[in-house]
Amino acid sequence: MIIRRFILSVLTFFIVSLAVSAQVITKEMLTPKEKKLFDKAKNFGMKGDYKNSNKNFETLLKLRPDFVEGILRLASNYNSLKQLNKAESLFLQAVSIAPQYDPEMYYSLALVESELKNIYLLQTIWISTFQWKNPSLRRSEKRWLCVTI
Repeated sequence: MIIRRFILSVLTFFIVSLAVSAQVITKEMLTPKEKKLFDKAKNFGMKGDYKNSNKNFETLLKLRPDFVEGILRLASNYNSLKQLNKAESLFLQAVSIAPQYDPEMYYSLALVESELKNIYLLQTIWISTFQWKNPSLRRSEKRWLCVTI
């Protein structure tokens, strides 16, 4: 029993220290070469040239796989191209890396899930987003949300 508590406390400390030390990579943290790739990819995307935009974002993400803004922009590009499975995968990756980064990523993911007709995941995203905005959400309210979707 004592050993189990000790192991549980060590694991808890380890998980908490990882969560605290996790840092979201921002554009300001990129090297000049990475910033240039990001700007090129962003400009191509704004012009509607998603093929070149995606190529640059993918190159950037090979260098910085945890760059959430790059992941989200690439996911949006794939969504615009109606490559919904790739968009879904990238939105989920961004959410797993930085759940509090931008609430709009949950909305975009929900739109993709809606088009894919993935009702269960859409429901989960809806509840997660609602709970993120209302952390005091009670269990009975969660059940009500499940019924209304």
